[in-house]
This record gives sequence, C-alpha cells and structure tokens, in this order.
Amino acid sequence: MTESDVADVLVRALDRHKQFEVTDDPADLDTAIGLARECVRASTPADPVFGDSLSVLAAALQTRFERFGHLVDLEESIAIGRSAVQAAGSMEDVAEELHNLGLGLQMRFEHRNDRRDIDEAVEAARTATEVTAPDDDAYPLYVAMLSVALQTRFNRLGDPADLDAAITAAADATQRSPEDSPDRTLILSNFGSMLATRFRHRGDINDLDASVQVGRTVVGLVATPPGRSAFAAGVWSNLGLRLVLRYEYTGELADLTEAVEAARTAVGAVAENDPSRTTFLCNLALVLQIRFEQTRNARDIDDAVETARAVIADLPSDRPEHCTALASLGLTLLLRYTLTRAADDVAEAVHRLRAAAAIPTTSPSHRSHVMALLSAALRRQYEHSGQAALLDETVAVARSALQSAPPDNPVVGFLRYHLGLALADTYRATSDGELLDTAIDEFRQASDTVSAPIRNRLDAARAWGEWSARLRRWRAATDGYAAAVTLLPAAAWHGAARASRESLLTDWHGLAVDLSACAAAARRDDCAVALLDSGRNVLWAQLLDIRADLAAVRARAPHLADRLQVVAQELNRVDTWGTTESS
Repeated sequence: MTESDVADVLVRALDRHKQFEVTDDPADLDTAIGLARECVRASTPADPVFGDSLSVLAAALQTRFERFGHLVDLEESIAIGRSAVQAAGSMEDVAEELHNLGLGLQMRFEHRNDRRDIDEAVEAARTATEVTAPDDDAYPLYVAMLSVALQTRFNRLGDPADLDAAITAAADATQRSPEDSPDRTLILSNFGSMLATRFRHRGDINDLDASVQVGRTVVGLVATPPGRSAFAAGVWSNLGLRLVLRYEYTGELADLTEAVEAARTAVGAVAENDPSRTTFLCNLALVLQIRFEQTRNARDIDDAVETARAVIADLPSDRPEHCTALASLGLTLLLRYTLTRAADDVAEAVHRLRAAAAIPTTSPSHRSHVMALLSAALRRQYEHSGQAALLDETVAVARSALQSAPPDNPVVGFLRYHLGLALADTYRATSDGELLDTAIDEFRQASDTVSAPIRNRLDAARAWGEWSARLRRWRAATDGYAAAVTLLPAAAWHGAARASRESLLTDWHGLAVDLSACAAAARRDDCAVALLDSGRNVLWAQLLDIRADLAAVRARAPHLADRLQVVAQELNRVDTWGTTESS
C-alpha cells in the first residue's frame, strides 16, 4: 500500500473503533484492530503514518481488554505503546503516547500487582506533563492521570507522599480544566476520588464532604439515565460509596437512601458481560449490607448475600479483586448471622474471611481491614459455639492487625474495640483481672481514636464505662461515660436532619443517666447534675447555639457575622426537614 492508502485504511480503523463505542458489537472492534494491523505491516518507521498506526492499534487493543478482560490484549497494547512512544514525531505526540502507555501499565498493575508496572506508569505520566506546556489543552488531563497513577501506587504501597502528591496534582488539574472541556468530567471524577482516599486514611470529614459534592457534580454531567458505560457506572458507584462513608460518620439517613439508589444505578449502567460489573455488584452488596444494619430488613441482607456470591462465582481467583470479594461475602454473611443466628452463616463468614486474609497483599491498610473483619467474625463464632480456641484466635488476629495498621487509619478504632470485647470475653471465662484491665484500656484508646467513625467511638466509650462500673471503679466509669456523652453532639451533628438526629440519640438513650449515677458513686457531686443535663439536652443545646448573640462579632467583623447568620438560618431550616405544617 502507498502512504496514502495506509492513511485511508487507518481512518477506517478509527471509524470502526468509534462505531464499537456506540454499537458494543465485538465485530466492530475486531475489524478496527485488523485494519490497524494492516497499517502497521504496510508502513516502516521512516513513514510519518507509522507512529499513528501503532497508536491506533494500541488504543484498540486496550479497549478490547477493558471490555472483555483478555490479558493478552493488554500485554500487546503495552508493547505496541512503548514502540509508539519511540516512533512519535513531536513532543505533543510523545506526551499523548506516554499518557496512553501509563494507562495500560496501571491496568496491568491492577491485574498482576507488579511494582515495576506502577512505577513505570507514574514516570510515564510525569514525563507527559513535563514535555507539555501548562497552557496546552491536554495538560490538565495529563496532570489528572499523574494523580491517578500516584493514588494507585499509594493504595497498594501506602507511601503518604504519593497521596499528598496525588491530591496536589488532582487539584491543579481541576483548577486548570475549562468548564467546557470534554475531559472535565473525568478530571473532576478523579479529584473526588483523591479526596475520598485521603479521608479514608486521615479521617478529615471536610475531605469527605468535598468528595461527595464533587461526585454529585460529576453524575450530573454524565447521561441521565446513564447509557451502557463503565465510566458512567463508575461515577455513580463512587458517589454511592462516599455517601455510605458519610452516613457511617454522621448517621444521616438521607445519605444512605441516596447511596442505595446510586449503587443500583451503577449496576444498571454497565453491560452484563463487562468485566468491571463485578466491582459495581460488590459495591451494591456493601450498600445493601449497611441499609440492613439500619432497617433490619431481611430482604436487603438476603439480596446482599446473593449478590456477593455471584461476584465470587464470576471472578477468577487470580484477580486482585478476589480478596476484596471474599471479604465482602464474609461481612455480608456475618451481618445475616446477627439476624438469623444460623451456625452456617457465621461458619462460612469465618471461612471466607480466613481465605481473604491468606491472600498476599502489599497494602497494609487493606490487610488491616480484612483482619479486623476476621476478628469480629471469630468472636461471633465463639459466642455461638463457646470454643475457647476461637477466642484465642480472635485476640491474636486483632493484635496482629493493630501492629500492621497505619496509626491514623480509621480501622484502628474498630480493631481496638473488638480486641477489648475479646479480652473481656476471655476475662469472663478465666477471671483474669489483668485481661480485663487491658480490655478497658483498649476501649479507652478506641474511644480516643479521632479518625474512627463516631459510632465506633461511642460503642468503645460506653464499654469503657460499663466494664469499669462492673469493677466499681466509679471514677474510671465516669470518665468512660463522659467520653460517650461528649461524643453525642458529634454523632447527632447539626448538619443532619432532625429526624435522623432523634433516631440516633434514641439508640444511645440512658447514657446520661448512667454517667450521672457513676459520677454520684465517685462522689463527683459537683458535676453529676451538669453531666446529666449535657447528655439529655443535646438537641436543645444545638437550638440555643444557632440563636447566639452576634453583636460582639458584628462590631469587629461584620462580614463574618453576616456569614454566621446565614449558617444559623440554614441550620434552623434543617430542623424543619421531614415535618408537615398543621392546618
């Protein structure tokens, strides 16, 4: 073929690739790949069209891998992508080929977990930004992809410097991306993901709030309802997961309801034979689990178990996601056990979680979460069977997980609480007072873990108070119950609807009374009444807070007083959610 003929065939290859994105017909993609191969064979490195032919072939092979999951396509795409970088004729082309190569390397890293792939992906993405002018239209996208590569490496290797660099890059990409850019949806989606990742590891609720807001913006930019698109499914699923996280921290029921709908939308947005569908099914199972915990609706947990089983059945055991899928099924079965008390459910939960814990992982955070679930499941099985060996294993697993968990990870509070419960159970069986002392100390430390969910901290603080009271250590019991009461306003935070706050406080009724009784027994009469009032008047105190006199603030900073007044009005409006005017 002449150079002109090759160029014509290459245009046909591009057209068939684009047609596949509309029709989802594998024949279109196979034809595009075949035509691109013809172009590569018919040209030489000296021909201007040679680099373009390599680029088109690599992209089509990568698409076929993403769609159908055949690793051989990804391997070939990466090899051809490296050749395309070498054949690129300009710095602009070099940057584009490096960008595409980095994406392929990240995908292979997700499947093979080879450190060399993610390191090369980071360098490819970084070089793409370095050879591109900041005012180039493609620059924000390249910076965003650098942030994704850094986040991927952080997720597996845990270097905080990678997370900080990822956030910085994602924020830069978002700021530089024009409102009308075709890449803006992807860039915003990545930024929201970075914020959510930092929240998971550092526990700053402001990161989570910002991530949810970004996620809502992104789903508004994709098709509604979304078409058969893995990207559209991904942004809906990510929004659902962030809403679940916020629900766990704030107890806001509206977040949970929205999360369930987002997760269902995600599953419906992707083709049934798309490899990424298993991820969205896992996420739906997770959201259903959490709603079950709130509503105790048996249908939710049964649906979650069947969804999680389907994921295990469809997912090859050599995929990195297999560990997460096993852990998800284990957690779902453990939750159903709380409803059914069926020995089979808790036994299978332990079996699945042991299998997940046995899978090697380079992520300390992920391993800590799996071990935390295993410790909880083992303790439940001990409660059912009374086998002392299970209790010993519970303590050993929790301690091992604590040693490997990053100190600022939210799972630390969960681990300390469950270690305390297991030690308290051991005390019941052995009457070893030192074990109970250690248990109470674990409860205390869990309640002080600021990165842990508020409910986890409340559970731990109440256990601190209860077990201290059983030993008639009234001052320690007072401190434990006081810690719990102090956390109540944060649990029933003022940003949640009034009904949600009332429901959450109902779950913790009696704390203030127990606190006052222990304070009286400790002869701390000076604070007993005050502590009782503070625990019983959470909502009333919040109502008074938003009616504070702003005169002193207005005299020194009028603009700040005006802003506080607006916030107070918004919080007051929140108190009317869910109410109906009477006639």
